[in-house]
Amino acid sequence: MAENNNLRIWQQNINASLIAQQDLLKTLGKNEYDICVIQEPYLDMMNRTRANPYWIVVYPTTHMTEPKKTRTVMLVNKKLATDRWEELEVDSGDVTAI
Repeated sequence: MAENNNLRIWQQNINASLIAQQDLLKTLGKNEYDICVIQEPYLDMMNRTRANPYWIVVYPTTHMTEPKKTRTVMLVNKKLATDRWEELEVDSGDVTAI
């Protein structure tokens, strides 16, 4: 069987809504998409977003120093080998890059 090298990417603006983000996680399933890029993610009082066990959360590199300026996060499906991607440093809460 040939290996599929196509990435399936979903992008959505959540408008900082916990309900919208939970709904998105249900919609994504566990294997249909490889990467999910979220604009205006929900962040709780600890400045953490929500995900489920199928995803690795990638925050902007500025998130730890300026969490209130975080306007994007990326979810990477755990089925993608971690040695095949790495977080890229971008000096902005508007950009999350791998």
